[in-house]
Amino acid sequence: MKIIKVPEKEIENFTPDDFGGIRKEKTVCVIRYGAFGDILQTSSVLPLLKEQGYRVCVNTQDSGEDILKSNSHIDELLIQRKNQ
Repeated sequence: MKIIKVPEKEIENFTPDDFGGIRKEKTVCVIRYGAFGDILQTSSVLPLLKEQGYRVCVNTQDSGEDILKSNSHIDELLIQRKNQ
């Protein structure tokens, strides 16, 4: 799994490389901020997305990294600070 820490900067200064670059394969990005239970519920759809041939990217906050970093159905984690 690739873990990408989103840099802290102004929104107008972001580039696609800040988020892992442009993907050439069928990709879905699941965005889930919230508490432990929210992240666990969201992770139940990840196996279905993998079965359909998607490269799965999950965008979450720092707290979600510990919960999701060992999930075998995730190809990339985009980690953003809470106030970003």
